[in-house]
Amino acid sequence: MSRCAAGKRAAAGFTLLELTLALTLVGVIAGSIGLVMKTCSRALRAGASGAALESNLRRSMDFVCDRLRAASTSTLVPLTESPFSTTQIDFQRAVGGVGPSVVWGNPERILFEYSPGETDDGVDNDANGLIDEGRVVWIQNAGSANETRATLCNWVREYFEGEEDTGVDDNGNGRIDERGFSIDIEGNRAHVRLSLERMDSDGRSIVRTLERTVTFRNQGDDLP
Repeated sequence: MSRCAAGKRAAAGFTLLELTLALTLVGVIAGSIGLVMKTCSRALRAGASGAALESNLRRSMDFVCDRLRAASTSTLVPLTESPFSTTQIDFQRAVGGVGPSVVWGNPERILFEYSPGETDDGVDNDANGLIDEGRVVWIQNAGSANETRATLCNWVREYFEGEEDTGVDDNGNGRIDERGFSIDIEGNRAHVRLSLERMDSDGRSIVRTLERTVTFRNQGDDLP
């Protein structure tokens, strides 16, 4: 075999090895890029789901607090005192006055109720990845023939974040077994809590929680 032919074969083998290594390297880089893009896409989806849940949480809390702020302790039913709370409250808002007296609006109710298809049984009845979740509902003219209802938010946890049905204060906030939506009264103030949870597109739980304290503007039957 001539030296020239041997040299050509060696050169050809070396070039094939380089090509194999290059293809392997390209595959590793492409796989890494794909993994990074998948991770970024997942993070973006989770961020979008979390932002939507946060917006829903704040919008619903704003509505509840605005309604309660115009009410009075004299119109509230029930008057649940800390450390216990209620998932339903009936009230009337001040809508004006005649002389020194307050004119109260029609009865209203805000409450937690289980989502359609869900029941209080510890089972994910509607197969959405959540157990016993509910919604917050606002009712105008509560109890009358012309009662109207509107859902303020869905995805409400059965129990507030960190809380369980144990008869004790699991999350250390001074309240016992508070629900995902709950209200309790302390003097002329209402403490409102709302905790939402939903699953993102990858089946991971997203939880957003908010607490606010509202001071009632109106007390008794007289305008301030």
